[in-house]
Amino acid sequence: MVRSVYHLQADGFTIFLKKYHSRSIVDKLKSLVAPSRAVTEWTAMNRLIDFRIPTAVPVIFGETRRSGLLVDSFFAALAIGSKKNNRGEEVEDALQFNSIVAWMKRREIWTDEIGDNLYGDLAELITRLHRHSVKHGDFHVGNIVAPRTEIPRPTLHVIDLHTVKFPSSLSRRFRLLNLAKLVEGIRYNSPEEVKIFLEKYISLNPDFAESAAALEKEIMQSIRRLDRRRIGSRTRRCLARSTEFSPARKDGCLLNLRRPFTPEEILGAIAVHDGIPRQGDDRLIYPSNKNKVTVVTQETSRGPTKLCVKEYRKLGFPAAWIPSLSEARRSWIAGRGLEVRLIDTPQTVAWVRKGGRHYLVTRFIDGAEKLFSYAARSMEGMEGAERAAFLRTLAGEAARFMRRLHDSGVRHGDMSEQNLLVKEDEGGRSLCLIDLDTVGFRRRLCESRIVKNLIQLGHLPAEIDVIQKARFLEVYLGESRAPEFRGLLRRINNGILERMAAKRMRYAKRGEPDPHPFPSRLKRNW
Repeated sequence: MVRSVYHLQADGFTIFLKKYHSRSIVDKLKSLVAPSRAVTEWTAMNRLIDFRIPTAVPVIFGETRRSGLLVDSFFAALAIGSKKNNRGEEVEDALQFNSIVAWMKRREIWTDEIGDNLYGDLAELITRLHRHSVKHGDFHVGNIVAPRTEIPRPTLHVIDLHTVKFPSSLSRRFRLLNLAKLVEGIRYNSPEEVKIFLEKYISLNPDFAESAAALEKEIMQSIRRLDRRRIGSRTRRCLARSTEFSPARKDGCLLNLRRPFTPEEILGAIAVHDGIPRQGDDRLIYPSNKNKVTVVTQETSRGPTKLCVKEYRKLGFPAAWIPSLSEARRSWIAGRGLEVRLIDTPQTVAWVRKGGRHYLVTRFIDGAEKLFSYAARSMEGMEGAERAAFLRTLAGEAARFMRRLHDSGVRHGDMSEQNLLVKEDEGGRSLCLIDLDTVGFRRRLCESRIVKNLIQLGHLPAEIDVIQKARFLEVYLGESRAPEFRGLLRRINNGILERMAAKRMRYAKRGEPDPHPFPSRLKRNW
């Protein structure tokens, strides 16, 4: 959406050409007072060459304007580390920093001495940038490249300079942010290499921090802030035009779509959904006065695709006409939020507003079952130790899944077994979260919210007793088993019994059979 990058041959040389797009009227108006990205990169690259900081060799830049407004701009530079191929052409032979490290390790070139030299050069590079007050807004290991032709000690080059500025000085906070972005990439190599890099940096900048350990602690706090900011930014992209998502208007409907789905495909699926009766149809998953959920097979550019359409009907006046109050919108954002947090959920495809009704369209997960239905089916024919081992394994997987949710700050207002699906495939078994109307995100969940979720998940089959509940909680707490374990288990257990009693009273008033005939199994002499 922002730029296109081309890799091409020109007069026997390998050249990278970037074309920057002016996407909106705001960008066009800004171009009247601010230089284009191509001009910024051209200027920055030439200044870095003046500072003797390694970077690519700039070749050309240009702009297209109409009536003084920027349409697009372009910038080209020679590829770093080029060498002649057998046709006499220059070809690129440079890799990003982490790739060059991995390449040397794979070829068994890597030694402790080479690691010391390479991380020493990296520390010297960032020190020189900071001393010349070079403010690189996107300084990470992906924007540091090195030619393989100079192995075992390649020269590190800085690239992607369209965000570079040259203030009179750099604040300590910004320098720390640069270090955090580098460490965030280096830590995937090994923790020891992070320590080597920070020690090299401290030796060049003794006044910056007391020790490498103190600096690493500060950096990890910055990395956590960067992670939160990145997750929030990627979550919000589903509401705007981006590489993955696109808003649209079609036949009086407002849509937010995931690319490459089209408005015609989504509206076709909704038309099929509207034609499905509210009973007696296999495609109907969940009929109620409030919502209607169906499975629709829709022809798309990628062939027949199974989609799940959830219709929100009883929205009421504010939610129907104010999008920010819509449950469908909340689910649309929650689906994207879980996706960027790497938590399994059906992939969201579209959020559609059609008059007073809203629709959420997701991909349908074939073969998935609700947690307890899956457990009951799988345990058919099992007895004794085999049955107990299966329950223990499944409960452990569910406990670890819940811990991941809570550690990620995911708050689900209806965490029942109905909203946990189990899917088996060649890679094993995985759990998936659905019904995202009440999902929200917090930096940290309070204990009462965690206890409530564990209570909601406690409506278990009759054969699950308090001992198995305790084992579930043990796995959930992991190594951080707290001294208040018994108290926490007692709160969860008592909460489950209270919910069972309330549910039993509701069923009795309706004249229905007791849903929990064996409550004594959850009672224990504490």
